[in-house]
Amino acid sequence: MSATDGLTRGMEVIDTGAPLSVPVGGATLGRIFNCVENLGPVDTRTTSPIHRSAPAFIQLDTKLSIFETGIKVVDLLAPYRRGGKIGLFGGAGVIMEFFLYYKNIYRDRILVTIHELMESLIIFLDIVEAQSKYGFWGWNLWRQPIGFIVFLISSLAECERLPFDLPEAEEELVA
Repeated sequence: MSATDGLTRGMEVIDTGAPLSVPVGGATLGRIFNCVENLGPVDTRTTSPIHRSAPAFIQLDTKLSIFETGIKVVDLLAPYRRGGKIGLFGGAGVIMEFFLYYKNIYRDRILVTIHELMESLIIFLDIVEAQSKYGFWGWNLWRQPIGFIVFLISSLAECERLPFDLPEAEEELVA
């Protein structure tokens, strides 16, 4: 919910007899609900209460599928399961390595500056577009193999995942 600024004791309240609900469905996809969106009113025919019981076990989707982020490095090296927990942009070290790596390689295609990194103004779609334009060759595996291997191992170490799936070497890995 949001702040209660403007509410005072003794204000008139209308009891609708229903729980606090929000609009759901196709009308809300791709929308940001704030005062600067300027996309007009939302279709509120279908709403859902914010507090409700969990769905029954039979209603849950148990089919395993991969959540496609659109960032090739993430989708190939560290795929995420749809419906699972995603800690993709939680680690500052991983983000810095990721963007500093691509800043040096795609200097003329992606304009990433330290100021933008600090202000969180990076548009992730630029990275996806820069990679998609060149297909597999946009990976820099062939143009910069040592940098690619260093980036691969360091990003896996930052994610606390074992590189190359070596469970016997877990105690030897240093992040």
